[in-house]
Amino acid sequence: MYCRRLELKDFRNLRSVELNFSPGIVLLVGANAQGKSNLLESFLALSTGRGRSTRPMVDLIHSSAGERRAFARVRSEVSARNGATRLELVFSVLDGNGRIGRPRRGRTARRAMIDGKSTTLSRFVGRLKAVYFSPEDVDLLIGPPSLRRRFLDISVSQADDTYLRNLMDYNHIVTQRNALLREIKMTGRGTSRSLEFWDMKLAELAVPIMDSRRQFVNHLSIYAADCFRRLWDDGESLEFSYAIESAARMESVSMLEALKALREREIGAGQSLLGPHRDDLTITLGNRSIAGYGSRGQHRLAVLSLKFAQLEWLRNAAGELPILLLDDIFSELDSRHRATVANQIPEHAQVFVSSADIASVPRRLVDSARMLSVNGGVVEWKQVDAPQ
Repeated sequence: MYCRRLELKDFRNLRSVELNFSPGIVLLVGANAQGKSNLLESFLALSTGRGRSTRPMVDLIHSSAGERRAFARVRSEVSARNGATRLELVFSVLDGNGRIGRPRRGRTARRAMIDGKSTTLSRFVGRLKAVYFSPEDVDLLIGPPSLRRRFLDISVSQADDTYLRNLMDYNHIVTQRNALLREIKMTGRGTSRSLEFWDMKLAELAVPIMDSRRQFVNHLSIYAADCFRRLWDDGESLEFSYAIESAARMESVSMLEALKALREREIGAGQSLLGPHRDDLTITLGNRSIAGYGSRGQHRLAVLSLKFAQLEWLRNAAGELPILLLDDIFSELDSRHRATVANQIPEHAQVFVSSADIASVPRRLVDSARMLSVNGGVVEWKQVDAPQ
């Protein structure tokens, strides 16, 4: 799989971009804060339906001097083994009445199109399969469980659109069930029978979601752990497990029985306390939680191992390599580890690598790359001399 063409309009600081690509390595060069990461994020948006999880979607729309544009548009032409596909995603700012406007702050609407026809996000996500790394991804190891759940969901959703539909339906059910729990808590109105309906709906979707996540975590246990051994050969093993909230209750009873047992606690909390929205991915290094152990270099290599395992998962599911997006991948690594990481990049993949310092990029990659200069939101092809 590869992107043949990319068009951007008012996406972050990239006011107008039109680029044609071929398979292979593209090196994005330029000083910091010029738009390299934004360009990579546009591919992420096409892949997942949104940008980086740590930022509001409204920030994807260009803003200058306090004035935000009305919308941002991302278009691409993607070549895959089953043919070419045109993708388009538009982010629009809505005012308080749900109309497109230009407020400084506001909700964000998304419109997805495939081959010129409007479609749902659940059908759009995964049409362009991509694996994205940024330095912020170290938060997967040390940040809250929500970041690791999102990593699981993005990985599985790109390979299985049924999973994504189940997840979206599940999140809606949790919202409705939480509203009912809060109503019972505040007013005393509502009965166990009214909760039983939502319990059945929640359990019906939770089981396949959890099963799919477990399959992916089993994959991580093999591929990411093996990749980490190649990147960091000091004998410490990287291990993964899928951690279920209130696991002790799940060992001998069904989810419906567990929900019933938790009912009084959930009413007191006013929220659902059991299900995929509460689960976590446990990551240990040398039998200790990696969150409080390991160096910055180990953390970066552990995250890269996760990403290369995600790539392998998508390749197995789709029968072709996804696009690889590597933002500032080589900083904070010594020359030996840079070379080792570069050797993990699969041949024949379309790869986009950003760097503020071309000297940090292994010569093997530079020699085979096309160069894009990014300066103040202006992107253009450029011949860049490789370091000697």
